[in-house]
Amino acid sequence: MPSHSASAAERGVVRAMLFADVKGFSVLTDEELLVFSERVLGAFAAVLQRHRQHVWHRRTWGDAVFLVLTDAPAAADCALDLQDAMASIDLAAAGLPGHLALRLGAHLGPVARYHDPVIDGPDFTGSHVTRTARIEPVTPPGAVYVTEPFAAALVLGGRGDLTCDYVGHMLTDKNYGRLRMYRLRRVESASRP
Repeated sequence: MPSHSASAAERGVVRAMLFADVKGFSVLTDEELLVFSERVLGAFAAVLQRHRQHVWHRRTWGDAVFLVLTDAPAAADCALDLQDAMASIDLAAAGLPGHLALRLGAHLGPVARYHDPVIDGPDFTGSHVTRTARIEPVTPPGAVYVTEPFAAALVLGGRGDLTCDYVGHMLTDKNYGRLRMYRLRRVESASRP
């Protein structure tokens, strides 16, 4: 029988986290929800398969996706690939409304792995998970917003192919507090509007 308590090594380990959702999901019809699951979530699953060596944990409910990844560079690549996957879907041809758009929030901080008794499986928790969840709702559709620790980790990791443009000291969702936020982009797209 597996142990349900987390070891000291599983508490307070620093990981990158992503929260994503699709703006416009809540107004989809039952028929559109089935198409969404196949086309949109299917596209996300393909991205996660390519990044599987860096994905520690994944969870989804509806249009929401929560990921824990090894580090900020791996999470940045995954987040941008998720945005590319969303942008590559011909929504009209799939029978979905054209207003659907992915927004992603990313953060780097300590997390704790624990056994969730409701799902009877592993999950991650901690104040930094909550902080990440509060970033995504204030992120514009089509963007990836990251915190200062996440942006700093990319710079320290020598990721010259990525840029983090400062967007301000922003109030997060549900009055969780203000965070210095940056928009993550690939360098070649930095000059595009």
